[in-house]
Formats: sequence, structure tokens, C-alpha cells
Amino acid sequence: MAGNAAMSKIKKKDALFEQINLDQFQDENTISSIYITHTSGYFYLKINKAENTKELFYRPAADKKERFILSPKSMGDNYTINYFKPNWDSSYVVIGLTKDDEGVSIMRIFDIENQKVLPETITHCWPNGLGGVHWMQDGKGFTYEHMPIIDKKNKGYLLNTKTVLYQIGCDPKNLNIILSKANNPELPFNTEDFPEVDLQHPDDPYLFAGIWGPGPYADYFVSPKKDAKNWKRLFTKKHKVAQFFLKDKEVYFLTAYNAPNFKICKTSVHEPDFENPEIVVPEDPNLVLTDFKLISNGILYARMRNGVETSLFLLDNTGAKEIKLPMTAGHLNIITKEKFSRDFWIELEGWTLKKTLFKYDHESSSFKPLPFEERSSSAELSDLVVEEVEVLSHDGEMIPLSIIHKKGTTLDGKQRVMLSSYGAYGISDRPKLEKYMPYWIQHGGVYAVAHVRGGGEKGDGWYKGGFKTTKPNTWKDFISCTEYLIAKKYTSPQNIAIFSASAGGILIGRAVTERPDLYGCAMIRVGTLNTVRTETGPNGPNNVKEFGTVKDSIEFKALLEMDAYHNITEGTDYPAMLLTAGLKDARVNAWEAGKFTARIREASTSGKPILFFVDSKGGHGLSVKIEKQNVELANMLSFALWQTGHPDFQPN
Repeated sequence: MAGNAAMSKIKKKDALFEQINLDQFQDENTISSIYITHTSGYFYLKINKAENTKELFYRPAADKKERFILSPKSMGDNYTINYFKPNWDSSYVVIGLTKDDEGVSIMRIFDIENQKVLPETITHCWPNGLGGVHWMQDGKGFTYEHMPIIDKKNKGYLLNTKTVLYQIGCDPKNLNIILSKANNPELPFNTEDFPEVDLQHPDDPYLFAGIWGPGPYADYFVSPKKDAKNWKRLFTKKHKVAQFFLKDKEVYFLTAYNAPNFKICKTSVHEPDFENPEIVVPEDPNLVLTDFKLISNGILYARMRNGVETSLFLLDNTGAKEIKLPMTAGHLNIITKEKFSRDFWIELEGWTLKKTLFKYDHESSSFKPLPFEERSSSAELSDLVVEEVEVLSHDGEMIPLSIIHKKGTTLDGKQRVMLSSYGAYGISDRPKLEKYMPYWIQHGGVYAVAHVRGGGEKGDGWYKGGFKTTKPNTWKDFISCTEYLIAKKYTSPQNIAIFSASAGGILIGRAVTERPDLYGCAMIRVGTLNTVRTETGPNGPNNVKEFGTVKDSIEFKALLEMDAYHNITEGTDYPAMLLTAGLKDARVNAWEAGKFTARIREASTSGKPILFFVDSKGGHGLSVKIEKQNVELANMLSFALWQTGHPDFQPN
């Protein structure tokens, strides 16, 4: 069935889109993507309704007047800002821009003092996808990752990436390569690896080089700042280092090595021992240590329970103590700037709370919201109940499940439920206010998130529990959560809509092909659905590290098991489905969703619609115009409401 023709018949779809658009644009002072500078200034993006995009602004301090920096419109039609990074003293800011959501970007440099964009354009880069920009000591040069080939149809795409040192005013075409497979044969490079060179602070005497791929861990090397060619091994991927900071001659680091829930340790930068370091903050068997920062009077760190409940602690010379948060929040990010000062900020986010930034006030020992940032105060959000439960999975493991609904919801098995999850790369489905959630609940729905294995909600062991050969746990955990929602009479199979995107397509695709009887409809955005062929797609060699390779017999069997396309069964009553793909997607090839759609249409005997939307000018959906996002959001919500029986969203 043609997607646009089917969706055009749904009553109230257009009205829903208008409401989403109105809500999105009603407050042009709403800001996002706040970056705090080393001088305690603030760069951020803000909506421009007329231009249908977000523009970059800067405040030298929270109480100072904002300055307009750049509109992506000035670079040409269909550009969006997908990255920015100021230097140490906020005299320059690098801005990444992508056209038509291609992912691959250009970078321009803005001179703050003279209020102008410098003439040089840096190409062949992807700053929001490949490690970003790292400013050097003088604030007039920075490193970034250069992609020799940017055509994703070329076999060399995303291979032999190089770290380049760029100096402001120089010709960007004259590449000063400081780290690459060709330049550094002594380092353990693969052609698919992504090298990254970082200076953590302008006063530090050392540079750090990371060799990255998908997943949370990398190989790292250290070199004196004055001699960036003399790299010495610091730690390897096997040491499972998630964060590290240099303090004097010691490296403080967050690690899952022999500690699945993570611990904070330290070791010498000159004679590092990452296998037997000094433990600073021990592992907690019940809580995952998710973040830490060094400040003048100790160490700040955050612990999380089941990926949804966060606490903040300070370890000083009197011991560890909890710091009271300004509100309950599921996710917390600690921010510090000037090296080892007392000042720090926290970013809080929750199921009913937009990402909000607070600064700690030492005089009152409390957190203060920034005066220019507004939090969500919707009456509908305040009338919600958040339930955090654990569900018994197929093998006895307890799976966290978050359930959000209106107060007084009757558990009679008739509620519409939107169930989502991801379960890959060790990424946690941490509490956040998803755009679609309020609209789903406003129309009488229940929203739920399954924290399945493959994510990081319960630490490193949770990640490896849904990795390569253990990947079936990812969708089996999801199925167990579905069965729980039915057993507890939140809903019934015909009233369940399920959703995910990208690598989450593995989860949704296999849940549908293994238990089609459990779901009313499924929605997959730009999904991975043909894993035995993913290796041949964009960034395919790198994804071997996460999913496996067909060149290994055991990993091939695992890939075949997680391949939704190859697990479709003829003559099966499959649920309704909506799938999307972008022809310019730099992460997942459009043919994966295309093949899956064609095959499941032929196999299904349910008669339910299976719709496929292809965006010929779009990519992975991460950097698109606001209104285009809203069109897709209205389509998906309308489809789910249609298929779960909402009377206002049936076809004319």
C-alpha cells in the first residue's frame, strides 16, 4: 500500500500535525544543546520559526544579553547546524552544518570579537558523528577527523579516516595529518577505525589519542604535547574505560574492568597500570556509576538504578556524601569547566521533564536553574504516573520496564500502549521527554520503555548480555515486557504499538517476526533489518565490532538469528507496519528496510497495511528541518492510533 495515499485518508492526522507544529514553534525562546564555555559563557541553539530551523546564539554569562551568531540559512537552503564547539576563551567557535540530513558536513569558523564568519570552509568531515573538534592550547588550531571519501556508495567510505590539525587562516585543503593508519604504522589501526586526538585542558602537558569504533570503549595513547609523534600506550579496549581525566601526573578513570557496575580508579600517567590501579570509588553491586568529574575539593559522581533513578555524590576528604538534587530525575549529566574549580552544573532529564541545566550555588548549598532557560510546565505532564517495575525474562533475568500513564487509568486490558526500546552499543534508554509521548498520552494511551539487554542500564554486563551471540536476549526481553503489560491488563495485543529506530530495528523486526501475535502495529525508523548484509553497508566494517561478521561461522549464525528479513515466515498474520528509510542515510542503507518491506508484504496474510516511506532527500533523521520532523511525528502517531483503534484516526 502506498504510504502517502493511505496516511492522507486518516481523519485528524492533519489536525495533529498542526498541533505539534504549533506547540513546537509557540515559544521561540526555547533553547537546546547548551554548551558551557571555559569562561562560563553559554552557546546554544534557539528556534527561528520563520526559517523553520535552529540558530546559534551566545551569552558571555547567564545574566548577559545574548548575541546572535549564525543561521544555517546563511550557508544555503536546507542546511542545519549539527555541531558547534567554542575554543578556550570563546574567541572562536567551529560550527558544523549538514545539508539535507546527509550527516557528512562542512565546518565554518565564526570570529566572536569581529562578528563574522571566516572565509575558509572545511569539508570531508562529520563532527557530530566522528569525535568532533578538539581545540589546541592557543585556541587558534584544532583537530578533527578527515574522511578521504564522503560518497557512501564508494567502497572506501568511512575507511582510512585521519586526524588533521587545522590552524585558523590556513587552506583547509592542505591537510596537516597528525594521526592515521599510514602515518602511524606502529599503532594498532584497522582501516575502519576512527582516530581522535584530544587536549583536555590548555595547561595540560599531554595529548591523548583514541582509536575508536562503535561501542563505549577505545584504545588510548598518550604523548607529550610538544611531540605529538611519540605515542605511548595508555590503555586498551579490554580495560573498559568509559571516562578519564588527567590531574597532575595521575589519570583518574571510570572503568568496568572487573567491575560491571563501574568504579573510579587512578594510576600514573608515566607508568600506567589499568589492571591493578588504586580504587578511588568502589563498585556498587546494585547501582551503576554513570558519570564523574574532578573539582577542587573532591570528586563528583553519579550512580543510577536500572537506568532510571539517579543520585549525585561528592567524595571529599571527609568521605562520600549525597548531594540533594533540585528535583527527581532519571538522567543526570555533570558538567565542569575551568580545571578543578569549585563550580559545576548538572543537566537533569526525566520522563516528564525536558533537559534542564542547573548551576550549584555554594552559598545556599542548592541548585539554581539558569535564568534564560525555561522548563516544561505542561498541566498534562503533571497529571502523570510513572511506574518503574521489573519483569521476569525468558532466562530468569529481571528486566526494568518504565510505564507512564495518566492518573486514574483503568487497567482493563483495553488501553492503547506504545512500547519502545533500543538495546545496542551499550546505550541506555535513559528517561527523557520524547516528543511523541505527550500526544500519545493525550489521546488516551500508555507509554512504556523496556530497558533490554544490549543497552547499558545495568552496567557493562547488561550491554554484553545483548551483544553478538547473546543478541537474542534483546528482543526476548522486549517480548517478556510485552507479555507483562498484557498479563497486568494494561493492554491487549491488538492495542500495542511498538517503535524503535536504527539498530533498534533489530529488536522490533525480530520481536515481530518471532511473536507477531503480540502486536497491533510496529514502526521502524531507518532500521537495521538485514544484519547478514549490514557489513556491506555504510560503516559496515565498524559495525562488525558490535554485531559480528559473516566471515566467522559462529558470528554468522548470530547475525542470521538477529536478521529480521531472513526470519520472515510465509503465510503468517503479521501486524500492521510503518517503515522509513533515507536515501542519503550515512548509517543504515535504505535497502535494508526496502527488502524487509517487500518480503513481509508477500508473506503476511493478515491483510493489515505495511507502509514504506522513502525520503529521497533525507538521511538518518538526526539533522532535519523542524517541520519535517513534525510531519514524520504526526504520521507515526496517526498510524499507531489508527491501528490501535482510536475512532478519531480511522480512514475516511
